[in-house]
Amino acid sequence: MSLASSISSILSVRSIMMRSRASLDLTDARAAQTRGISSFLGPVPEGVHIQNEAPDVRRFIPQGGGSMNYVYIHGGGLVHFGLDIFTPFLANMVAKTGARITALGYDKAPEHEAGTCLEALMRRRHAGTLDLGEVKLLGDSVGCLIALYPALQIGSPAVSSVALIYPVLALRDIYPSSELFGEGYLLADTDMRHFRSLFGSWFLDQSLASAPEKRSTGEAGCAGVL
Repeated sequence: MSLASSISSILSVRSIMMRSRASLDLTDARAAQTRGISSFLGPVPEGVHIQNEAPDVRRFIPQGGGSMNYVYIHGGGLVHFGLDIFTPFLANMVAKTGARITALGYDKAPEHEAGTCLEALMRRRHAGTLDLGEVKLLGDSVGCLIALYPALQIGSPAVSSVALIYPVLALRDIYPSSELFGEGYLLADTDMRHFRSLFGSWFLDQSLASAPEKRSTGEAGCAGVL
């Protein structure tokens, strides 16, 4: 039985992503991946104003201006993707919820050290959201880990909650399930470990591994982590 064309396309894009760490030209690998993913992107809905305020800062504003402020940080192993890939998704979210979203991009590894990428992103997040007041943070994959970091810093701009979409959180532990089921189909434990090697030590150096303790004691001043 042959695979449905949509599934075949997903597997092709995933294959490009997972091979790219061994590629001599990451730029070409990323471009090929973007072309593949673009075939799955829906249209940007009418009535959503999209504003590029600075490099790697993009605001999505619904009709009427919106009342809630979200800050979104994308995933991709710190290696892949950018704001363009997530623009239709974020615009549709804004259209359906009436919230305002500020999406933040960042430089990518391995061309840039994780600390360089992430420290610049934290400065951008601080400067780009000061006018918003209290915000809710959204992150997917490694973007969850990036979103948690400012939420748990004392004195950071007010964060009322953090929503984590299939989060990357385990920086030290290798679970038995990874050993048993980590390869095959859409799983690639070897590649996930490679991505983690690019950023894990930086987050551990920032003591983000103690996030549950900080959260439970209220030290971060963050109302909730979903």
